[in-house]
Amino acid sequence: MTNGPVPLALATCIVSSALLVAAAQEPQAPAPTFRSGVDVLPLDVTVLDKDRRPVRGLTAGDFHVRIDGEERPVVAFESVVMPDRVRAGAKWLKDVPSDVSANGFVPDRVIVLFLDDFNTDRHATGAVFVRKIANAVIDGLGPSDLVGVVYPVMTQRGVDFTTDKAKLRAAVERFTGSATADGESGMCMRGECVLDVMRAVAAATRAWPDRRKLLVYISPEGQYQTGDYDADGNTSNAIVDITPALMDTFRELQRSNVTVYQFDPRPLMGGITAQAASAPVLAGLRRSGGTIGMFAYNTGGLTVTGTNDPWLRVPEMFAESDSYYMLGVSIPGTKSPSGFHRIRVQVGRPGVTIRTRNGYYDPGRERQARPANLTDLDRAMTGPVPLADLPLSAAAAAFRGPGRQAVVVVAGGVDGTAGTGDQTADLIVRAFDERSQTRTSRGAWASKIVLRPQVSALGAVHYDALTRVDLPPGAYEVRLSMQRAADKVAGGVVTSIVVPDFDREALSVSGIVLGRLPEAALRRGQPLADVLPFAPTTRRSFAAAETITALVRVYQGGKERPKPATLAVRIVNEEDAVAATVTKELTPESFVGSTRAAEYQLRLPLSQLDAGEYLLTMDATMEKKSVQPRPVRFRVRR
Repeated sequence: MTNGPVPLALATCIVSSALLVAAAQEPQAPAPTFRSGVDVLPLDVTVLDKDRRPVRGLTAGDFHVRIDGEERPVVAFESVVMPDRVRAGAKWLKDVPSDVSANGFVPDRVIVLFLDDFNTDRHATGAVFVRKIANAVIDGLGPSDLVGVVYPVMTQRGVDFTTDKAKLRAAVERFTGSATADGESGMCMRGECVLDVMRAVAAATRAWPDRRKLLVYISPEGQYQTGDYDADGNTSNAIVDITPALMDTFRELQRSNVTVYQFDPRPLMGGITAQAASAPVLAGLRRSGGTIGMFAYNTGGLTVTGTNDPWLRVPEMFAESDSYYMLGVSIPGTKSPSGFHRIRVQVGRPGVTIRTRNGYYDPGRERQARPANLTDLDRAMTGPVPLADLPLSAAAAAFRGPGRQAVVVVAGGVDGTAGTGDQTADLIVRAFDERSQTRTSRGAWASKIVLRPQVSALGAVHYDALTRVDLPPGAYEVRLSMQRAADKVAGGVVTSIVVPDFDREALSVSGIVLGRLPEAALRRGQPLADVLPFAPTTRRSFAAAETITALVRVYQGGKERPKPATLAVRIVNEEDAVAATVTKELTPESFVGSTRAAEYQLRLPLSQLDAGEYLLTMDATMEKKSVQPRPVRFRVRR
């Protein structure tokens, strides 16, 4: 195994908003996809009745689309209805993601929460409203909505695309405004940081061309100077006009088919908003007479302003996006002198409201340069969506090491077919510091490995590739890519991990790893044999007859004599009923060795469980301190 620096070109996968994929779910059946050609414009359209409820049951013949006044044919059509977000059974089925990430995940929707810390007042009220709106969005998410959080100033406070609601809420709770009373934060003079992030979001979401994409922009919407002016009031400085940047932002959002929903977090004072919103009206690009909402208007979204409880309007946004129509419209072959083409959509139903974008720009001829110094394995893991030609899964767990750094065990899983034997593959693992503003790389670990098949009682063939990454305490994004030697098929996958400060924390826990015994037992001399007694697996679906063991370690830091502790283990079913429970008393003598670790192994009672999904949780307690490793979801099949 080699350890080296990350090539600078790999940073092309890190946009300024830090949006990357870490969808922690098992692969699902592919969702319906909408196909469009080079000369076909994808257009998502919401049709609402007089009570603002989506109108369903329309056909392609009900739609009339005019581009620059000329009716254009609808050549592709799809009616999309999102799955019900209210799922029967236990709440954890919706809220708790799997500890195993997969690269075959297809989201229902892609949503970006844009928390505008540049334009939001730094005083408490604005920040409270921002957090309430954002949490209302998180409350309304479905289990297959993929969501990221971005900030224009404190970019390191955001979070990658994920289905993990706990990570999303943590990113929201980090919000604080930076704007002063005069609307300047001093960090990006003309609001260019806001526009930069919007364009980055547009670029990142292009990875899902056939999914509905929502940018929830929570901001009072700053004032933009659209004529020549002196940014600093000093005639010796350059004259700046923000109009080109605004136009480019609208163009990129429309090109990526991103719908912006704007929520104004300013509370009312005496019947008017607390701050005057006087963003200029750009001719032909937003509604006249409004004071906020040009990003929503130009992308077909909704603007919520002038209210003391804007979070109550969030369900309206979800209702509009739960049911919609994807149209493929043949675009004219001629180009517009301005590059902009106006769209008008009509439906043959009386009394309806239509929400869609108001136009599009001529497709650009430019092509993004492909970094020349990236290997196939690097390309497999880069970008918002890692390559899925080779379906991969990944899980990571941190254990206390003998030094300051922790040992992070990374397992990469591949499903095979019956009759396949040993396979040789190249493997690369890279770790990035999630909380650093530049996404600092902690290095690359590369090796050539031999994959040996595991055949479960269900007849499935599975391979697990294991590697070790030594990391200091912190939150990390771990990217893994693999390429089979036989056919050069490659894939990448992303997972995340929080490494505790094992040395300083009075009580801490490792991650939970699962292994199939006795086949997975590690012998002296095998990789990771000095860390674990058995090889972890990324499988989370088991036959009732299998022997699957879960392992966790509880640590006590510092130099004081270890104290008694308790480990409470619970397994609950889909109805949140307790299926198994164990309480393990950890005496001071249980914490052994230089790592002061007490190890606990649990054989999952699979033979006693009905078919279905289960959640395994562990809670370590010492005196008044309690810590929990990431819970593990698993399925029993019969």
